[in-house]
Amino acid sequence: MQHPVRAILISCTLVVAAGCSGGTIMVAPAGSHPGTGATPKPSATPSATPTPGGAATPSPSPSPTGSAGAVAAQINAAMQGVETYYQGLPHQNLQADLQSTATFAGTQAGFTSAQSQSDGVTATLANGALAYFFADKGLYTTAQGPPTPPTLIQGGSPHEIAFLEYDYRDIGFHPSRQIAFAAAFAPTGYPTATYRAEEGSASLDNVAALRNGGVDVLDISTHGGVYKKPSGAQYILLSTTPVTAANMQKWSADLQAGNLVYGLTLYNPSEYVALATFAFTPAFITSHVTFNPGAIVDNISCFGANPLIATSVQNTLFAANVGMYYGWTKSVLGGDSDDSDAFLLDRTLGEQNPSASGLATYVNQRSPAQRPFSLFETYNQMSQETRNDPLVGSTDNYVTSTALDQQLAAMNMIFPPFADGPVSHFIEMPSPSLAAGAPIPANNIIEYGRPSIAQAEVNEAPTATLTLYGEFPSAQGSLVMSSSESSPAGATPLSITSWSPSTITATIPPEGPAAAGYLYVISAGGVPSNPVPLTQWAGTAQAVRTFTLGSAPFNNTGSGTATIAANFSFHFRADVHPVVGIIDTDAQPQNFFFPNVESDATGTFSTVTGQWHNTSQSQSATISIDSPPLMVPFPSASQGSFNITPNAIDISQLQQDGCNDGVSGLQSGPSNGPFNVFCAGLSFGDSNVLQCTDNVMGNDCGGNPSVNGFGISATVYAINATPFVLDSAYNVSVMPNLPASDGPQQLAQFSSTSSTTETFAISAPVAPPDDMTPAARRRGDKRGFLVNAAPDPSRPSSPMLGR
Repeated sequence: MQHPVRAILISCTLVVAAGCSGGTIMVAPAGSHPGTGATPKPSATPSATPTPGGAATPSPSPSPTGSAGAVAAQINAAMQGVETYYQGLPHQNLQADLQSTATFAGTQAGFTSAQSQSDGVTATLANGALAYFFADKGLYTTAQGPPTPPTLIQGGSPHEIAFLEYDYRDIGFHPSRQIAFAAAFAPTGYPTATYRAEEGSASLDNVAALRNGGVDVLDISTHGGVYKKPSGAQYILLSTTPVTAANMQKWSADLQAGNLVYGLTLYNPSEYVALATFAFTPAFITSHVTFNPGAIVDNISCFGANPLIATSVQNTLFAANVGMYYGWTKSVLGGDSDDSDAFLLDRTLGEQNPSASGLATYVNQRSPAQRPFSLFETYNQMSQETRNDPLVGSTDNYVTSTALDQQLAAMNMIFPPFADGPVSHFIEMPSPSLAAGAPIPANNIIEYGRPSIAQAEVNEAPTATLTLYGEFPSAQGSLVMSSSESSPAGATPLSITSWSPSTITATIPPEGPAAAGYLYVISAGGVPSNPVPLTQWAGTAQAVRTFTLGSAPFNNTGSGTATIAANFSFHFRADVHPVVGIIDTDAQPQNFFFPNVESDATGTFSTVTGQWHNTSQSQSATISIDSPPLMVPFPSASQGSFNITPNAIDISQLQQDGCNDGVSGLQSGPSNGPFNVFCAGLSFGDSNVLQCTDNVMGNDCGGNPSVNGFGISATVYAINATPFVLDSAYNVSVMPNLPASDGPQQLAQFSSTSSTTETFAISAPVAPPDDMTPAARRRGDKRGFLVNAAPDPSRPSSPMLGR
C-alpha cells in the first residue's frame, strides 16, 4: 500500500496497538487460575449501547441453559479442550496443525462449526457466539516469561496518554518497553497536570476507563488477528479480560453488538492451559474511548493494515476523530514492532542524546540532539534507515519486518499482499481530510511531536521582527525567550504578530531579557518546542578616513589633507545553531548572517579636520565638525546614518574575499580556513556634519560655508566586504582593511583620494549554541542519512518470536 509522505506537523493524538498471536494467559491444568486481567474498575463503565461502527456482524449473547457461572465454565471447557488437542499435535507444520485443530473443534459438542485459516481457527460455539483461536507464533518454544500482576490505568485526563500491554507471561511482550515509552513524554515538556502518561494491562476495563476526558495517545500492545466470516473479514485484538460469568454480564451489550468475541491463543507447552479471554474489535475501541480530534492510531499489531481489513479499520477509527492510522500488513516480529515504535516516538518527540526518558535503551541517539520532527518526516526516514539500535539490528528498515522462522514466513506468504512474501510492511495512512491538507481541528488536541522550530531570523529594520520557521499547531500558542536551554520556566513572552503552521512572526526588543536567549514556542495546551538559541554579540568600531585634497573649484591649484573619524557602539544577533538536512544526518553549521545591527546602535563623529592651501594665490580653506547629531541605524530626517549590513557589499568581490556568498557551511576564509564568514559593509555619513570656511568669500568651499555641493552621503564613507568570522566557539572576529570597493571620493569641491582604517572589538556571545542544542532541519536541504551505532550485544540472540 502506498501513501503520501508530506513534511508537515501533525497536531493530533496517537493510538498504538502492538503485537500478534503467539503468547497466552497461562493457568495450571489443575484449575488454579491466577489473575488474568485488570481487576474491574468501578469508574470503567461499559457502554450500555455500544456502537458497532459497521465493522462487525453482531453475534448472539449466550443463552444460558443453567447459571451464568455454568455458561462461562462451558465456554472455557470447550475452548480449552481444543487447545489441549492442539498441544498433542506434532508441531512440524503450522498450517497442518491449524487444519487438524479446526477439524477436531468441529466434531466437539461445544461447537457447531470451525474453520481453519492461515493465522488461526474461527469457530461458532454451541450457544451461537463467535470464537477465535489465535495461531501459535511463539514458534513452538517452551519458554515462558515470569508472571506479572495486572496493572490499572486511571483515565479521565483531558490529554490522556495510555499504553495498554498484554502483560502476562508472554515472552513476545515486554511491558518495560511500554513503561519507558510512556515515561518519555514528561521529560520533553508535556505538563503532567493536563497530560497524563500511564501504562496498564490490555483489559476491557482499562479501555473503558478512557471514556472520560480525552485520549491523545493510546498504545495497545497485544495479539492481533483477522477473523474471516461469510460476511467479510474482521480485525480483532486480544484482551487480558478473562471469560467469567461477571464479565459476560458486564460486557453483554458489546457481545450482542459484535464488538467482542471469545478468544484463546493456541500455545504449545502442555504444562499450561490457556484461559479464554475476550477479543475486541476496533468498534469496541471507538465505543468506549473518547479521542481528542485528530487522533493517530499506530496499530503495530500483526495484520493491522492487511488489505483484507485495512479499509474497515480505517473507516471505523476515522469516524471517531482519528486523523492518522498506522498498521502492519502481516505478522510482525515483536522486537521489530517495538523498535519501530521507539524510533517513531524518539524522533517525533525530539528526545535524543542524552536521553532523559530512557529511550536510549531502545533506539540510537544523535549528538547534538535533533529537533522534533513531524510524523510524516519521521515515517519517511523510517522507510530509508536500516535498523541499527540497541533493541534490534537487521537488514530491514524501520517499516519492514522479515519473518525469520520457516513457520512464520509460511504464514505471511499466504496472506496478501502476496508479492511481499514473508515481509510485513508498516503503513502510514492519513485520514481523507488530512491527506487533502486540511488542518486538524484546534480544540483539545495534543500537539504530538511537540511544536518544532527549524530556524529563526531577525530583521532589525525598521522595527525588529523575529521570524520562526518550523512546524507549529494550528491553534495559536505563545512564544517566549528564556535564559535556560533546558526549560522555558520563567521566560519572557514576545508579542506575536502572525501565526501559521509553518511560520511565526513577533516583535523583539533590542535590549533586556527578551533580546537574546533560547526561543520556545508553547502550544495552547502548554507543550514546549525545542529550544533554539538566538545569539547576540555586542561590538564597538572606529573608522578613520584620511583624504588627500587636490584642486579646488575654478582650477585653483592647491593641496591639503582632511580626516574624518567616527566611533560606533552596536549589537547584532543571529541564529547560528547547527542544522541537519534530514533526520539522522550529521549536523552542519548554518551560514553566519545578520541583515543589520540592532536599533539601539549609535555612532558619533569624533574628528573632522582638514586644511587646504593655494600658496601662490594666498587662498586657504578649513574643514571642521559642526555639532553633528548621533548616527543611528534607521535615521529620521534630522539624524545621521550608519549600519553594518550586507546591502553595501560589492557582490563581485565576495568570493575573492572568502565570503560565504550564500554557500552553506564553512568556507575558506581570507587567510586561513575553514571559516564561517559573513561579509558586511560598514557605512556611515551625515549631510550636516562638515563645516567649510575659506578666505575668498566661500568660492573655494563652493559658495556655501555648510554642506551644499560637498556630495556627502551615507555611501561616501562605505567600507565594503569586511569579513565577520564566526569560529567554532561562536566568537566573532573581524578582519578589516580589505581593499575598499567604493574607490576615491570627492570631498567638498576638492578632488581627493582616500584611505581608510577601521578597528572592531566584538564581545563574547550571549546564548551561543552548544553540544546540547537540538539541531534543526534546514529548509529545502536534501542530504542523505547516516547511521553509525552498532547493535547492543546483550540483546537476545533469537529475534524470531512473533506476536
